[in-house]
Amino acid sequence: MNTWKALAHERSSGPGRYLVTVSDAWLLDHFIKSMVKIRAEYGVTWCRDFDETLEESQRSDLFSEGDRIIIFDGYKHSDAERVTALIESSLPDDVIIIINRGRASRAKAVSHLISITTTVTTDKPKPWELAEWLHGMMTSSGYKLTQEVAAALAEKAGPDLASIASEVEKLSLYRPEKKISMDDVREVVIGSGASEIWRLSDDMLMGRTTEVLNRVQAMHPTSYVGAVRVCLTELGKCYRSSVLHSAGRSVDVIAERTSIKPWMLRNKYLRASGVLGKSRMIRMRGALIETERRLKSLDWGADVIMEHGCLKAMKG
Repeated sequence: MNTWKALAHERSSGPGRYLVTVSDAWLLDHFIKSMVKIRAEYGVTWCRDFDETLEESQRSDLFSEGDRIIIFDGYKHSDAERVTALIESSLPDDVIIIINRGRASRAKAVSHLISITTTVTTDKPKPWELAEWLHGMMTSSGYKLTQEVAAALAEKAGPDLASIASEVEKLSLYRPEKKISMDDVREVVIGSGASEIWRLSDDMLMGRTTEVLNRVQAMHPTSYVGAVRVCLTELGKCYRSSVLHSAGRSVDVIAERTSIKPWMLRNKYLRASGVLGKSRMIRMRGALIETERRLKSLDWGADVIMEHGCLKAMKG
């Protein structure tokens, strides 16, 4: 059952002390993002560091009056008993506690909290459950795909949920209408080797003109519009990261504002922005937008339009 629906079902009988245990870091992030309405209504305290949490609790009550959502995600094994004691010392009658139990070191605190709360558990799907789980998650998010397509996506992307989420995001860029076919999975999902579309965008960001033109020539015309859209999206991430970095923002702050992983910012987007520069990125964007417009408006000469557009983009 969907974790949030399961929690809502448990809470339907009235307020209480509820514990949600999550077994995977991506599942924790996905679950919390799905709580947009209740986060705004109840407020959230996110405890990533126990010493900071303890210091804050000494200045004011960790749990304010009314409904609260408390997320524990970052304490060490040595903190387990103190975390439990802190929670029990001021635990209100109506609260939702969320704990990432992905690390075995947290088992002691979790096992004790289970005894004093109503518990809702969400587990990472088993390998044989992954295709069905993925199909359900995507269809509930508005995607249109068959069970067979979901199975192919799960098999190609692998069991890591964060990797699967990344591939789903790429598919949404490639097919904004969210209708995903088997050919889309074959074309876009990286799997064991990067697809041509993502290699094209990487080469474009790094200013590799020859490689870009070679990839365009090897690409099927039906992929052109999707490829241009992906390049535009990646270029936009690169430009925004560059603007924030130039304004003196740290990598962690940029990552929070852009939802890009810090390692990806350092190794790809900030690196690429240093190669291209802001002015060139702006000109590249204009060339790609014009290329997309021409590809959509003409039903002939797509290969010429794509090659000319990419060459113009690379010249900046």
